[in-house]
Amino acid sequence: MIATVALVLSVLVASPAVAGADAPLRVTVQGDTLLLAQVVPGVADRWADVSLGPAPRPGRHRTLSASWIRRRAEQAGATIDASVVPDRVVVERPGSRIGRAQVVDAVQVAVAPRLAPDEQLRIRSVGLPPVVPDGDVALRVRLPEGPLPSPATLWVDVEVDGVRQGRAWARVEVFRSRPVLVVTRDVERGEVLGPEDVEVRAGEGRAGALVDPQQAVGRRARRVLRAGSPVRARDLAVVSVVGRGGLVRLVARVGGITATTVGRALDDAGIGETVRVENLSSGRTVSGIVQTDGVVAVSGGRRMR
Repeated sequence: MIATVALVLSVLVASPAVAGADAPLRVTVQGDTLLLAQVVPGVADRWADVSLGPAPRPGRHRTLSASWIRRRAEQAGATIDASVVPDRVVVERPGSRIGRAQVVDAVQVAVAPRLAPDEQLRIRSVGLPPVVPDGDVALRVRLPEGPLPSPATLWVDVEVDGVRQGRAWARVEVFRSRPVLVVTRDVERGEVLGPEDVEVRAGEGRAGALVDPQQAVGRRARRVLRAGSPVRARDLAVVSVVGRGGLVRLVARVGGITATTVGRALDDAGIGETVRVENLSSGRTVSGIVQTDGVVAVSGGRRMR
């Protein structure tokens, strides 16, 4: 029993030392070449700069065995004491990733001086390089000579400490801006737009885009509209303020004379739309424009008779 306890205690005491011995040496390198002194700290100075081959790529790591280190050192003509070579070495090389926002910013800054006052740049897609070494990063956009074609692919050199380490690209288009109507806030489907919900800004003239706030105010959104997005006619639905069969007030103004009567709407209609109305006084059908207060304005007093 005493012998068994002693054996267990000896194992528990020895275990940390064994685990420590098995832990690999971890080193960090920066350059493209792996040197002997970087993985064998105790090597003689005369062999310190012996090359063992290429270092891992930026952002990667590599595990080296003692036999591999000794073999590469011998191939390079270095004589080293086997006792100073670690059993395993994990070589890590730090790196940095170039983000999409960095490429977009660089392209926008480079292209801006080439744009006319009424032109804007749209970046369709971006391609990013692999991880690059740590250091002072600079992005240099290659622009073609003369006018910028549209669409075009622009190449972006990624330099670290003045040396090109990779290349990104951006697919761009140039378009002319013109006044367009946009929503000033996020609008949910079914909401009715008010005067404060839309404004005219310079932007891309998309097909069907509205330009007059009066074309949108009082209409209901057919879909979700995000703040700043152009408003198109197909995005909106008319909110009926005049219902078929309902009584409406007909008003006609000729010169300084205003004539008013009551009619019955023959269709549904919203503000600004034309609606047919039966004049209950004469029995005739007239057409008018629905006003914001629901009144139907008829052009020409003779149509009221």
